[in-house]
Amino acid sequence: MAKRVLLCAALALLVTGLAFSAGDGESAPADGEVGGTLRVFDDVSEAWQTAFSEQYPEVTLDVESAGAQQYESILKSRIAAGDAPDVFVVWSNARAADYAIRGLIEDLTDYPFTQRVLPSVNREFSYDGRVYALSHGTEGEGLYINMDLLNQIGEEVPTNWEELLAVAEAFEEAGIQPFAAGFKDDWTIMRYTNSAFATLGYGRDPDYEEKLISGEVTFDAEGWRETFDKFGVLLERGYMGEFPLATDNAQAIASFSSGDAGMMIHGSWEAQQLAELGGDMDILFTATPVNDPGEDLYANWKAGVGSAISTDTNNLATAVAFLDVFAQPDVIVANALETKTYPGFVDVSVDGINPILDGFVATFVSAGMTQPGAHYKWPAGMSNNWKKKLQEF
Repeated sequence: MAKRVLLCAALALLVTGLAFSAGDGESAPADGEVGGTLRVFDDVSEAWQTAFSEQYPEVTLDVESAGAQQYESILKSRIAAGDAPDVFVVWSNARAADYAIRGLIEDLTDYPFTQRVLPSVNREFSYDGRVYALSHGTEGEGLYINMDLLNQIGEEVPTNWEELLAVAEAFEEAGIQPFAAGFKDDWTIMRYTNSAFATLGYGRDPDYEEKLISGEVTFDAEGWRETFDKFGVLLERGYMGEFPLATDNAQAIASFSSGDAGMMIHGSWEAQQLAELGGDMDILFTATPVNDPGEDLYANWKAGVGSAISTDTNNLATAVAFLDVFAQPDVIVANALETKTYPGFVDVSVDGINPILDGFVATFVSAGMTQPGAHYKWPAGMSNNWKKKLQEF
């Protein structure tokens, strides 16, 4: 309890500046000829590159990418040096807004491809009511369950907190580690809080963020207290292993994939790797059941990353054409099947992307039972503090 109170107090200090100031920044669709070289710092699928090159053979594509842990530091160094790529990736919510506030990325609101994106997805790349990036797709965080092991211990898929504890205890009694957890990589520790707060925070109070900004509620609000109290139960009972801070992400995934652990709280982006490593293992992905019996269970599902256009580009028309190609229905489908990512467009849906996730999407996403995670609306840089505080907890 004391640790949770200290964490809440620290977060209250860190969140200073949560409310962004307003700006103007409207822009009209680009004019000019498509051609020349387009410098792209982005994780561009083969389907996207191929379609663009076929439609615009006169353009030379210069595509680079980097790992998620190094990407932003490299990008910010290039921007500071006056060497910004024409097109680059931004993360949703506060991190995208940070680039928009500083005038580093173009306003994409008035382009037709932007207006075909789901409003809920566009909001995650918006600042002051304007949209600044085109979503690559949607993703979420939740609970993976080894159904073979669950059936072996004679338990059902948990749908609330009491059932989750019962399943965890049954795994423990059977000599199976309940959860694989690789918290040595600090970013993985956010998977629990993000998936839990979808239900305990925004699921109960969709206006929580606005109330936090106005001072009506604090980080010691009920949803936060319950999020950490329940996390504490999982840790104190040893359900996440004896040394989760000494286990990295790769080890945790290997532990789950080999059948040494029955469950794992992680992101949907790991589903493809788990399917490959697990072989014939029957894996289920569901919302993390931290809800009380009889209470609605919400899944954490959101926009992942999006493509933005630098305001320093000398080739705006070509950059716009590049995003426009991505938003063409046949390219959306091909990209989704290649990257195993669910698109975020109003007029295009794709079946059969990933058997592990398809049921989750039908049960929670299509039914509208989704909410954002714990830190996605916070100012840029907050997540780094958040990870440190979680490890201290």
